[in-house]
Amino acid sequence: MQRIVIKNFGPIKDVDIPIHDFMIFIGPQASGKSTIAKAIYFFIELPYDIVSPLDNKIRNKISHSDKESITSLEDIKQTIREKVREKVFRVSMGRNFELSFVYDENISIQIDVVDYEIKVVFSDQLEKKIESFLETILLEFEYDLPDIKQEIQRKRGMRRVISTFLTETFKTKYTQFVPSGRNIFSVLSNQIQFFEKSDIDYSITQYANQINMLRQFFGMGYFREYGDGTTNNKLPDDTLSKKLVREILKGDYARERELDEIFFNNDDLPIRLSDASSGQQESLWALLSIIDLLETAPSYLIIEEPETHLYPESQKHIAELITLVVNREYNQAVITTHSPYILSAINNLLYANEVGKKFPEQVEKVVDRNLWLDYDRVMTYFVDKGGVRPIMDEEMKMIKSEEIDSASRIINEQYSDLADIEFSK
Repeated sequence: MQRIVIKNFGPIKDVDIPIHDFMIFIGPQASGKSTIAKAIYFFIELPYDIVSPLDNKIRNKISHSDKESITSLEDIKQTIREKVREKVFRVSMGRNFELSFVYDENISIQIDVVDYEIKVVFSDQLEKKIESFLETILLEFEYDLPDIKQEIQRKRGMRRVISTFLTETFKTKYTQFVPSGRNIFSVLSNQIQFFEKSDIDYSITQYANQINMLRQFFGMGYFREYGDGTTNNKLPDDTLSKKLVREILKGDYARERELDEIFFNNDDLPIRLSDASSGQQESLWALLSIIDLLETAPSYLIIEEPETHLYPESQKHIAELITLVVNREYNQAVITTHSPYILSAINNLLYANEVGKKFPEQVEKVVDRNLWLDYDRVMTYFVDKGGVRPIMDEEMKMIKSEEIDSASRIINEQYSDLADIEFSK
């Protein structure tokens, strides 16, 4: 099983946890939920960062004479050090910390930072795999190919080698990180292309790039086709997901005349996304990402606060939509949340799976079978005071009910105290 270790990283003092298929992090604000989610994202994306310089060189013409410049083990470690500076130091996570990730048995990367000096350590087995991979690449450039067609075929072959190396070594998946504060992309929808040049969190800049790609596809009427159930070669013909998307957005999305717009009915004039409700502004981009992942396997969704600006019923729907992603073969998801509605919705899906083992037909009438959630694939952690603690109930096979809404319990206790004062005389 994959595993992440985080020590002295921002608000997190010491966390060492296995990676489950569906991970939920709850806890007070500034407790470190997003820190853990972003650390997971960093390591999930890191293999792509490792091979990116090599992939770029292969895209260009490389002759036999300069094949040795392709890359080396030390070059790869230097790339990781640069990514740590780019993605970690820019958000000031501290001068001394440790991050490590186990991708597979005997395959791990550890990053130790002492006084801002970065040390990258590969497991022995990973070093051997990388060296073997590099030897394979170098062998292909033992001779020059005069024919341009052969050169193109060689480049395609090398890119297949890279793809195989990533999937077999790191178990890579198509990943999307959906950050909180998504409504800024709606308010500033025509300035999204400038986010890449901004000195802001790398996850925001990467998501801005992702939005630009998604809006090109979904903004040309495909979102309406998706919501209406029209079959499209690219989109999954999934009636349940279409229903949930429409229930959450309460409208259709299109991009016309360089404007992002929301249509409430086919006959109505649209409104600009920047003038739509805060719930629509916040949820649209998350929905586009989720729809995109629903048709891609294997995939990995990491989403912060999916409940933001949503009515409780819509929070239930988005929890179900995320579960659809998880239940697609080999998919995984991580969410951070403050919402008891999200947790309660997930508990219902866990409970449906347990009851459905005995009474499948009856449960199917209450909860769609595609939403039944396997307890063994789920882990929920409460994040606080620099650490985490699991809050799963092994006996009941769900999230511990007393952890779901501690605020309501405190409010009810306060109300009871006041009532006791009133009626005690």
